[in-house]
Amino acid sequence: MSAAVPSDFSSAELFPNEGIVEVCEGITVDLSDEDGVPLPLDLQQRMIDVLELDCTEGPSAQDFGALAQDYAYAHLNIKPGWITYTTTANGMPYGPYKTLDCMIRFGSGPYQACGSADGHGTSLSTRSNGFCPVPGQAVNLKAHLHMNGVTYVDDAFGVTQ
Repeated sequence: MSAAVPSDFSSAELFPNEGIVEVCEGITVDLSDEDGVPLPLDLQQRMIDVLELDCTEGPSAQDFGALAQDYAYAHLNIKPGWITYTTTANGMPYGPYKTLDCMIRFGSGPYQACGSADGHGTSLSTRSNGFCPVPGQAVNLKAHLHMNGVTYVDDAFGVTQ
């Protein structure tokens, strides 16, 4: 289920611009890419904004500010010995600039960026990711779409096999 939330968290200056940081108790984010290079500051801010909602709203975050029309979707497919994931956004109005981001968390580790897409069109998709996972690991995938000052969020959960 997608939820719309205001994009007004503005304390990114409280966080370093690289490495793993704690957004709140139990929720961490890696602000670097897989090579250890800091992510772009605008992406860091978007990731922190979405995780801040989890910190303040907890499990009820899905219902916070929900709109009748949903756009963002987290796609998680887990099979024995294989996992694939991507995020998409569809049915959006043409014209306004939009950014779609993907974040993933394995177990109690940090959330990590897993792709971004942007543009003015009616649909967006991040890259598809796939690999052989460690079995029995919890996975949380987040899609977050930023459009017209509002963030739409969708979560997918699963356990690797």
